[in-house]
Amino acid sequence: GVTTPSTITAPAITNYAFESWTVGNGVQTEDAVTANSFITRFENMIKDGFFEKTKVDTLIIHGGTNDSNRGSPIGELQYSDWTEEDLKSFAPAVSYLFNKVKETLPDTRVIIIIDDTLRYDIASTLAAAADYYGFEAVHLDNDIEMIEPHPTVLGMKQIERAIREAMFPEN
Repeated sequence: GVTTPSTITAPAITNYAFESWTVGNGVQTEDAVTANSFITRFENMIKDGFFEKTKVDTLIIHGGTNDSNRGSPIGELQYSDWTEEDLKSFAPAVSYLFNKVKETLPDTRVIIIIDDTLRYDIASTLAAAADYYGFEAVHLDNDIEMIEPHPTVLGMKQIERAIREAMFPEN
């Protein structure tokens, strides 16, 4: 038969949810944020050998919510020569993270989720960095059911549907 998104099964799905933290290393108490930021957790996955042991076909990054809600400074996109101070602002932190993803997973399909509830500067930065690194962007509209600032169970299903539609547009 025809394989559709609803009938595709993956041998393994790993969810490295980086909930309740920011992309970069700023905003809250510095030690807690640095230890739990998307950047630090991705770097820990590299150090732990996760990507050497695991073939990653598709990586989906849904970030920026906590940066948006906690008032992360935006900074400027930059594509090299990051300092620790740079990584306290959202734009350089996103560039750094996406650069690490591209270096570590050059053959992996990368999808960036951009939620319409994000601050404009956060959303536009995600879109610009995704474009620069050749990553796909899935823009979620305001129809996602939320209990601020996070999606409900129905909202998660709506996000899943949006990702499936982006991943399998022919179906």
